[in-house]
Amino acid sequence: MIDSEKVSTPGGMLHVRVIGAGPPVLLLHGFPDSSLGFRELCEALAARGFRAIAPDLLGYGMSDKPPGLAPYRSEAVVADLAALARWAGGKVAVLGHDWGGTHAYCFAAEHPELVTQLVIINAAHPESYARALRTSLQLVRSWYILFFQLRKIAEWVVTRRLVFGWLLRRLVSHKEVMTEARVEAARRELLRPGAVTAALSYYRAAFRWPTRCPKPILSPTLVLWGDADPALDSRLLVGLEQHVSRLRVQHIEGAGHFVQWDEPERVAAEVTAFLRAVPGEPA
Repeated sequence: MIDSEKVSTPGGMLHVRVIGAGPPVLLLHGFPDSSLGFRELCEALAARGFRAIAPDLLGYGMSDKPPGLAPYRSEAVVADLAALARWAGGKVAVLGHDWGGTHAYCFAAEHPELVTQLVIINAAHPESYARALRTSLQLVRSWYILFFQLRKIAEWVVTRRLVFGWLLRRLVSHKEVMTEARVEAARRELLRPGAVTAALSYYRAAFRWPTRCPKPILSPTLVLWGDADPALDSRLLVGLEQHVSRLRVQHIEGAGHFVQWDEPERVAAEVTAFLRAVPGEPA
């Protein structure tokens, strides 16, 4: 059974879903998702002896939604994650997807003392992304970031039922996994008062204050990459070893942006094997 908790952080109160007992694993969602999107993976990790902790990031779901852009800057998010990690016991494994993966990179770089292992699912390292935007292909794939700068217009468009459904379905390869129930559950979370503006504030804050992550990441890191992602080019992985010293990349052929939805059993198996590879984790 998944429990709900409230955790105080510098940015505000975070709603957190928790299941299982054992070494803690933080699961950080992206856009346009919430902690609900990790339900299956949380249950799989709990069944394998881990304590899965999935927050609604600030502005999402049942977490606080402070106004302005400053709370959604990378530095502010990292401070919130540090508070969450300390609440969870101090040392945690971190898994991040999309924006959650970008935050996870920055968190691991700034707080190596808190991060035992890092798992990234189709997310860009800030330094790699900055380089990739100089190419026409990634610039074209990132068109939506410019659109998200249009206040009120972006909010209205993104929350339309047909647009939201199209957005989610284009991000998976196996269309059958994107059921109407899953689409509507995700859309309801984004329709909470203030949620869509807060979610878009991550893009607006990064546009105003570009996210940087120059420090090396020392934690053992696994990158799971769906090669059929329409939003992120796999060439974002080129040169990643310059920023991550203990890196392993696993390509998942045919999977889209939401790899954990396209290939849930494969992702659970890969993550479990990686987490167990470090002494002290459950065998």
